[in-house]
Amino acid sequence: MSRHFLAGNVRTIAVALAIVVLFLIPLAIQTILHFPGPLAEYAAFSHVHRANRLVDAARFAGVFWSNGLFGILLGAAACAVLVTNDPARDHESRVAPERALSLALASATVAFVFYAVFGVDDLSLIYVGIFYYVVPALALTLLVKRFLDNVTAATVPVAVIVCVIVAALTAIRIHQPPENVSQYDDPRIPAAYSTIRNLDAGGGVAVVDLDGSADWERLWPILVGIEAYTKRQGSVPFCIAQNWQLVFTRATRCTPVEMRIAHGRFLVSAVPKEGMTGALNVAGLYFYPRESARIRAVGEQTAASARCECRRRFLPPTR
Repeated sequence: MSRHFLAGNVRTIAVALAIVVLFLIPLAIQTILHFPGPLAEYAAFSHVHRANRLVDAARFAGVFWSNGLFGILLGAAACAVLVTNDPARDHESRVAPERALSLALASATVAFVFYAVFGVDDLSLIYVGIFYYVVPALALTLLVKRFLDNVTAATVPVAVIVCVIVAALTAIRIHQPPENVSQYDDPRIPAAYSTIRNLDAGGGVAVVDLDGSADWERLWPILVGIEAYTKRQGSVPFCIAQNWQLVFTRATRCTPVEMRIAHGRFLVSAVPKEGMTGALNVAGLYFYPRESARIRAVGEQTAASARCECRRRFLPPTR
């Protein structure tokens, strides 16, 4: 970072800083509109979240390098580079961009491992890191670029073979249905929406508490699917009161007013709850009715009045 370097690269540095500012604009807007903003929510999550072990986080990052097609393609490209590599052809204009991209990918990997340690509550759920696939994808692109740069007349047959294999594997993978395709046409979701809409919530939205004590990985995808379906129907008949607020949009979380005047409150669980009755089965989930805060307050007031009446009738008069 000498003065000479800064003078020679002022335009590049300015563009880099502009990209960083552009990245921060959405966070700034969300913080202004919904103070304290998403960063504060994630910070609050990290305080209550138990950090994962570093070795487990590193293993989690490795899944995205070895998962299915990526592992095969990376291995094939790396072998092709080793077979065709000629150090005599290396020069600064070729090596410098590759070094810069490699350092960027290494930095992204360090950041992702840090995220896996402090920002992921369950490392068995691969979807939370799916954005990290871009790093092995760019690494693969870098290997293919180096391989093509190495190709000479003598190595053309190798290049053709590798390209044909890569194209065939890619075509096969593209035409395979995604693993979560069944979630796009789950017949339980429309039926669950109709059931929730008809819950006895006194004409208002149903206040929902989510039970995360058991089998929660089956609970929340169904609830999120129902929420998405309700938005397409133009009416959301429930709000989320407790647990996993980051999963649901702000509009779906219960407001203080909804919590205070709620006529119907339900505990939603993926498993039967011992000691609780009156459950309504919705898409394999159990909706247990809970006494609303307003009804409970009225009940407490009634009980207090009854106790006073009892004292007045049966206790001897005092002087």
